[in-house]
Amino acid sequence: MEWADVLLTIAEVSIAFAGFASIVAVLGRREGGGWPTEDVDRFWVMIEYSLAALFFAMVPFALYHLGIREPVLWELASALIAVFLLGYAVMVSRRLIRHRLADAIRSHVLSVGGMFTVCAGLIVLEGLNAVSAPFDEPFGIYLVGILWLLFGAGFMFIRLLSVVRPTRPAEGLPTRHGSPRREMAQESGSVKLSEA
Repeated sequence: MEWADVLLTIAEVSIAFAGFASIVAVLGRREGGGWPTEDVDRFWVMIEYSLAALFFAMVPFALYHLGIREPVLWELASALIAVFLLGYAVMVSRRLIRHRLADAIRSHVLSVGGMFTVCAGLIVLEGLNAVSAPFDEPFGIYLVGILWLLFGAGFMFIRLLSVVRPTRPAEGLPTRHGSPRREMAQESGSVKLSEA
């Protein structure tokens, strides 16, 4: 089971992303009020992708302990991830239609279109892996699917950071022009080297 360490590391990273999402949720709420619909969707996509990556990192262990060995193990695991990706793409499409996020899609056409295009390619790739296509490394094909889920969680995490980023500098935090200590000293008209 040379693949075990790789999948366990992915499981750990998935858990970390889910934890980061909860921290962002707490900090985002403290910053002021509710979230826009777009940020709520990003939060849930991050959670869903993180948990899906965790689940699919664990699937091969379950199959292995059920007595299923390679290459059938990777065929079944790839079939599961292909079905998940297809179902998730349909669910996200319905969510976009239901929320009437046409304006959001137009403003992010490259990222939304790119994500759907890559997802469609992965569905085909994982499907081919599931039907015993002649890939030299079937585990590698399965790994690409899980890494896509991690990438999606990471991408949404980066997009969510805008929720906790303050729109104006907080009191006492450095600004672009210098330290708050120096700015206060300049306002008072005296600058001492020891204060700067």
